[in-house]
Amino acid sequence: MKFQKLTINDYKTSVWSGGTTTELAIYPQNASYSERSFLWRISSAKVDLEKSTFTSLPGVRRIIMPLDGELKLHHVGQREVCLQPFEQDSFPGEWTTDSEGKVQDFNVMLKDDVESTLEHFMLKAGEELNIVEPGFNSGSIFLYCFRGELETIHSRKIVLQNGESLWGSFDREDEIFTLKIKANNVSDILLVRINHSK
Repeated sequence: MKFQKLTINDYKTSVWSGGTTTELAIYPQNASYSERSFLWRISSAKVDLEKSTFTSLPGVRRIIMPLDGELKLHHVGQREVCLQPFEQDSFPGEWTTDSEGKVQDFNVMLKDDVESTLEHFMLKAGEELNIVEPGFNSGSIFLYCFRGELETIHSRKIVLQNGESLWGSFDREDEIFTLKIKANNVSDILLVRINHSK
């Protein structure tokens, strides 16, 4: 498993109709969101309008999670959901989706047969968490520190603070491994597991 730490200097921020969106990671790393050439993409958006409409993304599956505030989603002709912080909804990107609520959210976009899970953990100061990974033929884990300060230990110690991330990639030679996390203060972290080996 190879890890890289990402900070605000590594992210890309752009404007969309409802506010701004920050691309945290994209795969392959030379892929383009505007050209829809990615297999997966992780981003965080700030919704500045009380009401907005999501960009249509045919062929893309989406997972969305508000990080603060309440987010109401109206999937036109499908269903409605009301999400509190750290609750999530998954839906096809081709759905027409209107949203209500000024929030910061976290987004995972997936194409083809890519599989992913998104989890939230809140750790108290001094609390530890072991993330056990079975390994895939090809995949990634992405750890995002929304607030707080973390120490992660695998082959070396890496410190993550507000808004910083850790991206780990593995290949066919990887076996089961454990990533140890310790919170230096109260911390909210998001963990994305991605399997793009199919």
